[in-house]
Amino acid sequence: VHGIQIISHNSSSPDWKKVVEQRVRSKTRRFAKGRSQAEPLGTPNQFAPIAGHFFFPLLRNFDRPLTTFDLLGDDHLVLGRLVHTLAILMYFALHAVVTPAMGKALLEFVWALRFHTDTYVRHGLLSSVSSILLSVPAEYLLDDMTEEILETQVWLADVAEKDPDGDCRHLAMQNLLLMENLKKKKLETAPLGL
Repeated sequence: VHGIQIISHNSSSPDWKKVVEQRVRSKTRRFAKGRSQAEPLGTPNQFAPIAGHFFFPLLRNFDRPLTTFDLLGDDHLVLGRLVHTLAILMYFALHAVVTPAMGKALLEFVWALRFHTDTYVRHGLLSSVSSILLSVPAEYLLDDMTEEILETQVWLADVAEKDPDGDCRHLAMQNLLLMENLKKKKLETAPLGL
């Protein structure tokens, strides 16, 4: 028989499953075998002490037309990149002392631009809200920024229902779920008062 090895069915022949597994193993090419390195140890966030030095200058003067850029006018691509960058910086500032101030400033920035006509800018604004919800401590958001969070929730519900872009609607829904999870977590950790 051509290329097919016939295995007799006697007690001395190995189990056929083992033979098949051995053949598959010998003919399978592997480029990497599992984890070759140990898990990296956690380290303190080295960005935390300097996060504000990167973040706040980017927020400053966004609404003033400069000789090079008009962020609220024709340069919406640059504005979109700015918003996405602020969202990333906000996320990387997790556990920094300045995170609540950054979150408050970024939420005010988002609020000023929430009705922007460009999809890329709106997507960046929704990403910024995600970064705020993930980075700023829930206690601060729910206790010290209650009004802003409630207004943002109403806006997100409107975006989730009416935005013409599917990605923006999806991101708004994700943000609403993040908000619900924050509220649940806050209720679970709240002490019961009698």
